[in-house]
Amino acid sequence: AVLTDLNQRAVRFAKLNARLNGIENAEILSGDLLDPVEGRKFDLVLANPPFVVSPGSDHIYADGGNAGDEIGRRIVREIPKVLAPGGFCQLLLNWAHGAAGDWREPLRRWFAESPCDVWVLRHETMSAADYAAEWIAATETVEPRPFTEHHRRWMRFYASRSIASVSLGLVNMRLDGDGGGGFRAEDVPDLFGNWGADIERGFRLRAFLDAGAGEQALLSASFTVAEDVRLRQSLRPFDQGWAPETMRVVRTRGLGYRGDVDAFAAGLISRCDGTRSLASLIEELARHGGGAPSEWRGRILPVIRTMVEEGFLIPTTLPPSGG
Repeated sequence: AVLTDLNQRAVRFAKLNARLNGIENAEILSGDLLDPVEGRKFDLVLANPPFVVSPGSDHIYADGGNAGDEIGRRIVREIPKVLAPGGFCQLLLNWAHGAAGDWREPLRRWFAESPCDVWVLRHETMSAADYAAEWIAATETVEPRPFTEHHRRWMRFYASRSIASVSLGLVNMRLDGDGGGGFRAEDVPDLFGNWGADIERGFRLRAFLDAGAGEQALLSASFTVAEDVRLRQSLRPFDQGWAPETMRVVRTRGLGYRGDVDAFAAGLISRCDGTRSLASLIEELARHGGGAPSEWRGRILPVIRTMVEEGFLIPTTLPPSGG
């Protein structure tokens, strides 16, 4: 393992902790971001950089010393240089955006020319005023100036850069080796236990969908249902009995995606045992439910793509981890 930090005190403490705990395989280096490892390649890079969007650089652990969220842009542009083919990077970041527009837009610009596949999971978005208040409370407690003076200074800084909101999220990057990557950004779903394996598998599932983007490729594939998938129904009183009101598939481990489905989709998912193609399952259900298979295919294929991307359905041809 190789560890780097610009803060000399942090480097000294890391070396001390390594000695105290008998850790001999940690190379602890001093320097700015990736400068100490220039020219080297890694299979995994983890970072918790000083990403706070602040008007100053008084706190080395929080403030990146760059205007706005520039340190985030700098890091994600430099990361591919130190990734081995197929290598991963995970880092927490804040990014700023204006009052109008999508929170994804700044990130799309950051990664527009990246050779990595990128998957961002947004945790939260805060107004500039609330964000400033939270970080002032965390970082300015020893300063003699009153809170209102600090807050005005931070808000003037945001106004000068047209910053209305700040988002926090986990950025996942994978160097795909093909010279160009895809971009995916969404709100983080419910989290259950360890979900690191879901991130790695999520990249492989997206690669499967991208490789077989056509309708025919998807129809000829076969799938199995992930072990943690459950169907939950809501029933309402009807004619002295109960009638289905909603049906929802949920994942109960890792990334807890959920989505509403109809009876056709629920029946199709339950039949995915890896032995038959998606096309044959659609034809079978169409015979029982009525209607032409072509009509059902048009309705169900977007649902299946989502179920694959979110880990409900696993292609039988998906290579194993690391494959």
